Amino acid sequence: MQMSDKYARQIFVCAGKDGGYYIKSNEEY
Repeated sequence: MQMSDKYARQIFVCAGKDGGYYIKSNEEY
């Protein structure tokens, strides 16, 4: 299973305040 390098570099999994996780894309900022 392979992910696109472009996709992998642009998507980050960040820790949320509630101890959960959310997805953040650096393209949105």
